Amino acid sequence: YMGEHPEYYPKRYSVEGAAPPGSYGWQPCTSEPGVLQVTLDWGRDFFKKNPEHWAWFSLGINDSGGWCGCDKCRALDVPRGQSRGFTIVTDRYLKFVKQVADVMLEEFPDRKIGLIAYSTVAVPPVTIDKLPPNVVALVTRDSFQYHDPEYLAADLKDDKRWLEVTNGNLYRYDYYSFSWLVPRYYPHRLAEDIRRMRDMGIKGVYAEDIPLWPTIGPSYYVVGKLWWDPDRDVDELIDEFHNTLFGPAAAPMARYW
Repeated sequence: YMGEHPEYYPKRYSVEGAAPPGSYGWQPCTSEPGVLQVTLDWGRDFFKKNPEHWAWFSLGINDSGGWCGCDKCRALDVPRGQSRGFTIVTDRYLKFVKQVADVMLEEFPDRKIGLIAYSTVAVPPVTIDKLPPNVVALVTRDSFQYHDPEYLAADLKDDKRWLEVTNGNLYRYDYYSFSWLVPRYYPHRLAEDIRRMRDMGIKGVYAEDIPLWPTIGPSYYVVGKLWWDPDRDVDELIDEFHNTLFGPAAAPMARYW
C-alpha cells in the first residue's frame, strides 16, 4: 500500500526520501481509518477462505516495536513509562483491536481474533476493562526469571488482569532456552509454572525455542509430558528420560545435567 497510501504507515515513513518499510520493525498507523478498513477487509477474506473454527485471524503486532508517532496515535496512549525496557503502548493497540473485534463479532460471531501481548504491549491496559469475547490473547513470559519472587509476583499480577480483560481467553508464550549458551536448566520450576498456569485458568502454552540440548535436554521431555498432565512427578520423568534415551549411560548423563 505504500505507493498509494503512505498514511497507513508510521509517521517516519512520510518523511521525504524515507525508504519504504521492510518486512518488520514497524507497526501500521492504527489511528488511520484506512488501516481499520484494510484490516476488516482482510479479516473477512480470511474467515471466508478458512471456515474452520480453529482458524483465528491474527492481529499480532510486528516484532521490534516501531509504533507510529503521529499526533492521533500518540493521543491514544496512556502515559505509563516503561516496563522492563519497553515503552508501554497497550491501550493504543487494544483500542484498535477492539474496533476490529466489535465488527467481526457481529459478522462472524463464532470466530476468534488472536493477538500477542508482547514487549511494548505485554502490560495489561488501564482504559479497557474487557475486550470483546472473540478476542484471544497470547501473553509472552520468560519463566526462567521466576527464581526472582518480585519478577514472578509482577507477572502473576498482570496475568490475572489479562484474564479479566480477555474474558479468560488467555494463553502463554514462553522461551525455554532459545539457544542461549548460559545454561537454563530448571525442570522443577517449569513444573511449578505449568501447574500454576493450569490453576489460574490459562488455556494453553506455546514455547518458542532454538533447542540447545547440551544445556536443557531433559526439560524438553519433562515439559512435553507436563503439558498433557501437569501432575506428573518431575523426578520420575527425568529418570525416564535418562534411562530410555541413554540406557547404560543413564547414570553419567544424569550426573552431567
